[in-house]
Amino acid sequence: MTNFSCIAVADELYTIHCASYQTKQQAAEDAQVLTTKGYPAFFMPVEIKEKGKWYRVLSGKYGTKEKARLAA
Repeated sequence: MTNFSCIAVADELYTIHCASYQTKQQAAEDAQVLTTKGYPAFFMPVEIKEKGKWYRVLSGKYGTKEKARLAA
Protein backbone atom coordinates (compact mmCIF):
# COMPACT_ATOMS: atom_id res chain seq x y z
CA MET A 1 0.00 0.00 0.00
CA THR A 2 1.28 3.47 -0.89
CA ASN A 3 1.24 6.04 1.89
CA PHE A 4 0.70 9.57 0.56
CA SER A 5 1.56 12.73 2.46
CA CYS A 6 -1.70 14.68 2.72
CA ILE A 7 -5.09 15.55 1.30
CA ALA A 8 -5.46 18.83 -0.63
CA VAL A 9 -8.62 20.61 -1.73
CA ALA A 10 -9.24 22.76 -4.82
CA ASP A 11 -12.42 23.68 -6.65
CA GLU A 12 -14.44 21.70 -4.07
CA LEU A 13 -12.63 18.49 -5.03
CA TYR A 14 -10.15 16.68 -2.84
CA THR A 15 -6.93 15.20 -4.15
CA ILE A 16 -3.99 13.35 -2.63
CA HIS A 17 -0.72 15.28 -2.48
CA CYS A 18 1.89 12.62 -3.21
CA ALA A 19 5.14 14.59 -3.58
CA SER A 20 6.74 17.94 -4.45
CA TYR A 21 9.75 18.58 -6.68
CA GLN A 22 11.75 21.59 -7.79
CA THR A 23 11.87 20.41 -11.40
CA LYS A 24 9.06 19.73 -13.83
CA GLN A 25 10.94 16.69 -15.13
CA GLN A 26 11.06 15.01 -11.71
CA ALA A 27 7.35 15.67 -11.15
CA ALA A 28 6.44 14.34 -14.60
CA GLU A 29 8.49 11.18 -14.04
CA ASP A 30 6.90 10.54 -10.63
CA ALA A 31 3.39 11.15 -12.00
CA GLN A 32 4.12 8.71 -14.83
CA VAL A 33 5.30 6.02 -12.38
CA LEU A 34 2.10 6.43 -10.35
CA THR A 35 -0.04 6.34 -13.49
CA THR A 36 1.71 3.14 -14.58
CA LYS A 37 0.81 1.65 -11.18
CA GLY A 38 -2.85 2.50 -11.77
CA TYR A 39 -3.16 5.77 -9.84
CA PRO A 40 -4.83 8.75 -11.59
CA ALA A 41 -1.79 11.00 -11.10
CA PHE A 42 -0.96 14.44 -12.45
CA PHE A 43 1.28 17.36 -11.51
CA MET A 44 0.92 21.13 -11.33
CA PRO A 45 3.23 24.10 -10.69
CA VAL A 46 2.86 26.18 -7.54
CA GLU A 47 4.66 29.29 -6.33
CA ILE A 48 5.86 28.95 -2.77
CA LYS A 49 6.81 32.15 -0.99
CA GLU A 50 10.57 32.46 -0.53
CA LYS A 51 11.13 29.09 -2.25
CA GLY A 52 10.05 29.80 -5.83
CA LYS A 53 8.33 27.45 -8.24
CA TRP A 54 7.74 23.84 -7.23
CA TYR A 55 5.77 21.05 -8.89
CA ARG A 56 3.26 19.06 -6.87
CA VAL A 57 2.39 15.50 -7.81
CA LEU A 58 -1.27 14.81 -7.06
CA SER A 59 -3.57 11.84 -7.47
CA GLY A 60 -7.32 11.55 -7.89
CA LYS A 61 -10.25 13.93 -7.68
CA TYR A 62 -12.70 13.04 -4.92
CA GLY A 63 -15.99 14.63 -3.89
CA THR A 64 -15.30 14.36 -0.16
CA LYS A 65 -12.30 14.43 2.13
CA GLU A 66 -13.30 11.02 3.47
CA LYS A 67 -13.18 9.45 -0.01
CA ALA A 68 -9.72 10.93 -0.58
CA ARG A 69 -8.55 9.70 2.81
CA LEU A 70 -9.78 6.18 2.06
CA ALA A 71 -8.00 6.21 -1.32
CA ALA A 72 -4.74 7.36 0.28
